[in-house]
Amino acid sequence: MTTRKFVSYAQNMEDIRLWRALRDQTPGRYIDIGAWEPRLDSVSRGFYELGWRGCHFEPHPVLAKRLREDRPDETVYEIALSDHEGVMQFYLVGEGGTSSGINELAVSASGPEGKPQQIEVPVTTVARHFASSKDKTVHWMKIDVEGMEADVLRGWDSSILRPWIIVVEATRPMSRIPTHETFEHILLAGDYLPAGFDGLNRYYVSKEHQELVELVSEPVSIFDFMEGCQLSDISPLTRGHMARLARIESSWTWKIAKHFLSLERKIFGGPRGR
Repeated sequence: MTTRKFVSYAQNMEDIRLWRALRDQTPGRYIDIGAWEPRLDSVSRGFYELGWRGCHFEPHPVLAKRLREDRPDETVYEIALSDHEGVMQFYLVGEGGTSSGINELAVSASGPEGKPQQIEVPVTTVARHFASSKDKTVHWMKIDVEGMEADVLRGWDSSILRPWIIVVEATRPMSRIPTHETFEHILLAGDYLPAGFDGLNRYYVSKEHQELVELVSEPVSIFDFMEGCQLSDISPLTRGHMARLARIESSWTWKIAKHFLSLERKIFGGPRGR
């Protein structure tokens, strides 16, 4: 287990929940479907900085290029994943993370003055792409594809690719409207267990690793930061989190709690015996 601090870059601190469950696996492996940007709001960046490696799927040509330049030792697939093979229409909304294979959503994200740029991109299925990867360990897989999450999972074969943890964006883009009813049955049928909702994403753990459900399902809390996580300062939102954290760290409550956490580690080897 690494002793370096884990730095969170993800927009909703999804990476901290994953790290809490998987930090003893370092270095591990991930699959990032809908990777977007190599640093900003990246679920994989914190893991990458601690020696983890994986692959990325990003059909936006500008963002795929940016990923390749930032991560020269990883594989970036400039393709879309869905439930079929061939080519598909993809709608670019600037260089943001709201580009989509669904025109309606891309138009909505473009705003009243905008118009998405339409391009053709190669498309394949997760099952076909990873057909030769059976029995290879993947610790987590994230799916964030702006409304096409169910399509990606319909093209997945749980007998071929079984990440320990799967994170799926589970609301309609830019809204609180839930969408998990369109895909959750696929994960349950593949012997995955629900492991929580963070307001944006839903988490699922394979039955082979069901001991991780409790660790994944707990919301991010002050204890994660006491145990070595910290936030990057890339986005204004994150800077706001850091400012709040700095106020907490200067309080007597923090200092007392940190003292008792240190005692707990000495006596029990870590929170909940970890």
